[in-house]
Amino acid sequence: MADPKLKLHQENAATGRYGDGGLYACTVDIRPTPTQTATVELSDVTHTFTAPTGWAWVKYVAFYGYNSTKYTIVSAGAVSVADLNISGKTLTFKRTILLNDPAKFDADYLCYNLALAPQDKATAQAIQDGAAQLGPDSGEGYIAAKIPLWGIIEGAPKE
Repeated sequence: MADPKLKLHQENAATGRYGDGGLYACTVDIRPTPTQTATVELSDVTHTFTAPTGWAWVKYVAFYGYNSTKYTIVSAGAVSVADLNISGKTLTFKRTILLNDPAKFDADYLCYNLALAPQDKATAQAIQDGAAQLGPDSGEGYIAAKIPLWGIIEGAPKE
């Protein structure tokens, strides 16, 4: 069998009203493919997230591992704020990806909850110009291809 790759998937889009001061979550999960049960352990993988138009990252990323066979959350926590870098619309951090290792991390999904805030005067629209990417642009080895990220701004601009 070929080496497993990683697949990224956006579970939900951040949805909010611009200028309301609220924080909204976007959830992205990582899983091995073609088989969900493949063991994956990769150290210091660069995670890069680009915010959709009308949104800005908040320096907060939570994570949890999910075991879809047992229907349980295996572990949960937050990426250290010191490890998060925000530059313009881009959020980056490095983290080990570990999946399907019963002795260390018995989860077949790794999920990230990323916090965003809608920007003042953002146009009301659904937009898909953000991105999530693991590793380098080359996509070599286990590293997944980039996927688009959605964000939805509701309502009219505040006057």
